[in-house]
Amino acid sequence: MDFGFNEEQRLLRETVRKLLQKHAPPEYVRQHDRERTYPEELFQAFAEAGLLGLPFPEEYGGAGGTLMDMVIVAEEIARVSADLVMAYTGGIFCGLNLVRMASEEQKRHWLPQFIAGKIWASTAGAKKNVINLYVKTDPKAHYRQGMSLFLVDNDTPGLTLRKLDMLGRRSTGTYELIFDKVRVPPDRLVGGENKGWDCVMAGLQVERATSSAGNVGAAQAVVDLAVQYAKDRKQFGRPIGSNQAIAHLLADMQTEVEAARCLMWRAAWLVSTGQNALREITMAKLFTSETYVKIASQGMQVLGGFGYSSEFDMERHFRDSRAATIAAGTSQIQRNLIANLMGLKVQ
Repeated sequence: MDFGFNEEQRLLRETVRKLLQKHAPPEYVRQHDRERTYPEELFQAFAEAGLLGLPFPEEYGGAGGTLMDMVIVAEEIARVSADLVMAYTGGIFCGLNLVRMASEEQKRHWLPQFIAGKIWASTAGAKKNVINLYVKTDPKAHYRQGMSLFLVDNDTPGLTLRKLDMLGRRSTGTYELIFDKVRVPPDRLVGGENKGWDCVMAGLQVERATSSAGNVGAAQAVVDLAVQYAKDRKQFGRPIGSNQAIAHLLADMQTEVEAARCLMWRAAWLVSTGQNALREITMAKLFTSETYVKIASQGMQVLGGFGYSSEFDMERHFRDSRAATIAAGTSQIQRNLIANLMGLKVQ
């Protein structure tokens, strides 16, 4: 197992880093968070750079990349904003569902459009969005047998969207969907009737690995902010980072982030090599999400009153981190799954 990047992966990481420096500087991120607006310009920049097509097969216009490539991109984006990771990965997760479960006709119709940046498949209210909608199509069946996946345009007659006022991750947004006699044509059904659970589970490990990478990148950003502040902020004639209480806290923060990163990379490597990594991916999701929450809280403590100010990025990380232990499966669900995989048969 080699955690080192090859030349192509190093180039990919550098490309993403430069793209973010150009298209998502700190004030851009703060503005979209403050105004609760979708980062459309950044999404288009992802498309123009070929990042949307990274994990898709070449026959559909993709780059034929691997999960390792995906987590490299996710970690880099999260170092700018955890919220922006969903702007990148949300649509990709939905598109990969089509690769695994859709008919050939559906793949050739939808995938090239998404890869080109013309179809929005994440955050319900974004322009030209195609919502991946899971519907209970057999009310009498168990949810694993009675759910179906449909593709629904967000401007479909009878569909109303309401953006919710959330604590964090305000840019990509979370929506309430209200359906009033909405009609969906048969060719928008993906994977067959009552096969929605198969669609959900097919992408679970990729989603959680990428989510874990986002948690690691965001947690690293928090450490970087705290370390820089500890160097710059002076009290009693010296930087506060020279105080042992602060220095040891920062050392522990970096150690925990590195431990989370190693767990994430090992899980991603297992998936990329075709191994069953459900336990490792679940552990990575659990540990990295809780690490981000803990590190963000400690970062707030290092910055003191400045951390509480919206003029500093630390308070945004504090808000955004709270979604990490909820989205893509709560920490409680992860613990249940890990325990069951250990043979404990949790009820």
